[in-house]
Amino acid sequence: MRSLLLTVLATAFSALLLLGTPAQTNVRGELSTVYTAYDKAVAGRDFKTIAAFYAPNYEAETEQGTISRAESLKNLQDFFATTSAVSTSQTTLEKVDQTGGATVAFITRQIKGSMIFAAGKTRQFEITTKAEEYWTKNDKNVWLIYSATEHGQTLKVDGMEESADVLESSRTQLETIYEKIDAALKTRNVGAMFVYWAPDFTEIQDGKEAASEEVEADIKALFAKISVVSSVTHKISSIKAANGSHVVEVARTIEGDMVVNNKKAFFEYNYQAEESWVENEPGLWKLKKSEITSGKFLIDGKEVK
Repeated sequence: MRSLLLTVLATAFSALLLLGTPAQTNVRGELSTVYTAYDKAVAGRDFKTIAAFYAPNYEAETEQGTISRAESLKNLQDFFATTSAVSTSQTTLEKVDQTGGATVAFITRQIKGSMIFAAGKTRQFEITTKAEEYWTKNDKNVWLIYSATEHGQTLKVDGMEESADVLESSRTQLETIYEKIDAALKTRNVGAMFVYWAPDFTEIQDGKEAASEEVEADIKALFAKISVVSSVTHKISSIKAANGSHVVEVARTIEGDMVVNNKKAFFEYNYQAEESWVENEPGLWKLKKSEITSGKFLIDGKEVK
């Protein structure tokens, strides 16, 4: 599903809608009008309207290589078949160049909507693409796009940056694990947390490495000072596959009460981390490394170093 979505956006969405209106003298104005109409067609998932206006020789240069007109149309059709709604399509025309007989539009395109993923779950997606799109007029003085070059693309699903290598099942499993770790933190259940740690787990903070046993001892010592954990929340900003691991960027906030100098005090711990997970067996994930990239511990609103 994820690979299809990225391929579609790298290719099929480079096609532009044709307007059957008289030619205007201002090229930028003409293309702005066409892009407005294109966005309307995308929001309506109007495959026939968009497909009719690919130039016969259309090609797109993407990370996957050169994609033909036929491949682009197939990807576009597949994409519309998997979307349950496209809520927004907005193309920003950054610049227009006319050099060597070519008309080149530099654009940023953002498309938002919902798609059906694994197990019938609906998720919200947001795709942002930067590209050059090359235009020509046919013998009827109507603009057609004949080439496109992608210069960057990001995909977010439910607000999280996605990677083509991350399967929906892996994403769901890791999200579930983070929810269970939150629950273990709230009940101060060290064992329930460390069931997910690999035997050779390493934590890195401020350039210093700590092995699993040392991290566990530090957490137990902290839990001994805490009387209650009132809230634990996390937000995953990205999951990416790299070198046999899944790397998760996560931010977590833990709040509650603890004893300081024999008095109850309110604490708040915020940190961000980059964590590497490996799947030793199907569905069996272990945390190999957690690098704390930033953190702040506050007691009664005052930061403790």
